[in-house]
Amino acid sequence: MNHTSSKKSTRKTTRPFPVLRAILALIVLLFGAGYAAPQELGIPFFSSDSDTRHSDLERITLERVVDGDTVYATLNGVSTKIRLIGINTPESVAADESRNTAEGVIASDYVKGLLSKGDVLYLEYDEEQTDQYGRTLAYLWLSDEVNTSSYQDFCKYNLNAVILQNTWCDTMFYAPNYKYRDWLTKLKRQKES
Repeated sequence: MNHTSSKKSTRKTTRPFPVLRAILALIVLLFGAGYAAPQELGIPFFSSDSDTRHSDLERITLERVVDGDTVYATLNGVSTKIRLIGINTPESVAADESRNTAEGVIASDYVKGLLSKGDVLYLEYDEEQTDQYGRTLAYLWLSDEVNTSSYQDFCKYNLNAVILQNTWCDTMFYAPNYKYRDWLTKLKRQKES
């Protein structure tokens, strides 16, 4: 099909995407696709009631996972769309279905398997708190009992980092939100080696 043509085809085409999605899902189930299952990560979703909580992190409650890099959560009593900073997963729920990919579905399913409605997460802002689409920009932590200056804690408890390490995901940075750029870049290089 010539994409430069101005004529639109009225012929309905069948897309192989649902079949491809089913095949890839079966492969992931059978072989694990090299990703760690959420339970294998040993990640606590709720912090204990101890007094070691990190004061710079804002408590939120997960409403739902949109896709591999976007969630809805209750923030200060308001339903808020949150775009994870520094990572980008392939599309899986775009209105233009031609943009959706099997890899995006796998990434989305991974995050949906990792998180559940009602999970308590902890939000950390970078320089900008919202993007041009009105989404809240944030790093999400799976616990508030972390040292945000520790690379080891970042790798284990930062949701953005966990997603990058364990599913179809790339890094993506927009100025001035560079707080964890070096660590995410390091994780990406380690994943590719």
